[in-house]
Amino acid sequence: MTTTATVKIPPHIRTAMVDADQAEWEVHRRPRTVLFIPPQGKNVSVPLTRSEEEVREMLTEAGLYAAEQAPAQEPSAEQAPAAEAPSQPKRLICPECHEDRFTRPAALGAHRSKAHGVAGAWRSSRKPEKAAQALELSAEVASAVQALVAEISSAAAGEVSALRSDIAAKDREIARLKHQLADRVTKARAEKISEDLKEAKAQIKDLRRFKDKVEAEVCNQDQAPVQAIVNIIRAGGRGFGLHKK
Repeated sequence: MTTTATVKIPPHIRTAMVDADQAEWEVHRRPRTVLFIPPQGKNVSVPLTRSEEEVREMLTEAGLYAAEQAPAQEPSAEQAPAAEAPSQPKRLICPECHEDRFTRPAALGAHRSKAHGVAGAWRSSRKPEKAAQALELSAEVASAVQALVAEISSAAAGEVSALRSDIAAKDREIARLKHQLADRVTKARAEKISEDLKEAKAQIKDLRRFKDKVEAEVCNQDQAPVQAIVNIIRAGGRGFGLHKK
């Protein structure tokens, strides 16, 4: 089994790696070479055995350094051409803070997400999907609440009807007993029967009021179904299985 020894990076190549990183190039270390990846153009693989002049020449051709012109006779001031500005990669400007130090869309996108909280295209594309899911869930909840209100209203109406029939039967029983025992009951018994009659009438009144409340809440289309349930429960009443305090 053979192993590949990692050669120490010479100082002049380390300097080139720092320059490339500052220019937002990608730099990858390999056992015997260093790979330089510019934002645009071809990649450059620099062997660690190359001299400083050879490395600079390779990276100058790739666009990292400005090309150096060979020395020539100095022209006169009138004949001297205007100095050419070194070629620089196209800069991208951040719309939020107007910084222009970005040469790649990915770098600009990472800066906007981290510094300004601006979501990328992929994250933004998921917002309509999440909104549709939220609307669908809301519709399901509303449908379930409406079904629950209808079920409660139906049960309450049945309870009210049964209690009204029971109270009506008690009223008839009380009237029959009063007629049969009119001549024999004592004053105390008559008062007790009268109190029972008043209580029965009060129960009928409460049940009628609760029935009207249930019907009004069920028919009220201007409020949420959940609010209708809350109002019915607050109203209380024996017809709903609750005793109003």
